[in-house]
Amino acid sequence: MLAKTASCVAPHKSQQEANMFPVEVSIFDEDTLVETMETMRTWLDHQRFEPAFFRYKLGAKLVVLRVDFAIETEASAFAKAFSGKVVV
Repeated sequence: MLAKTASCVAPHKSQQEANMFPVEVSIFDEDTLVETMETMRTWLDHQRFEPAFFRYKLGAKLVVLRVDFAIETEASAFAKAFSGKVVV
């Protein structure tokens, strides 16, 4: 008989996403989005950080960038540098 196992991962998250440290940064001026993303990329390259995922969500009054890191200290440093927050 096969044993059943339970996962602590939420059904909508992959195992890889569950092991990430996501950071959300809100951009309130859509006109600065490209410049902000270029600044982030330059900062990430300078720090030699490689995020696993980089995505965004468009809202009515803001853009929320979500950057997922495999390393918690990298996530914290990125959040601090760009006035973001590490989300659970």
